[in-house]
Amino acid sequence: MPVKKIQSYIPTVSRRVHPAVTVAAALLGFAATLAAVLIVRGQNSN
Repeated sequence: MPVKKIQSYIPTVSRRVHPAVTVAAALLGFAATLAAVLIVRGQNSN
């Protein structure tokens, strides 16, 4: 896929799905942070 096509395709998609994507990204980031903290704590306890 040419880059120009992708760049013109992204805005329409992000406008349609933006709220859901933002929430999903926030949840994913939160889950990743929690997982990292738990892993570090688990390694430290050992």
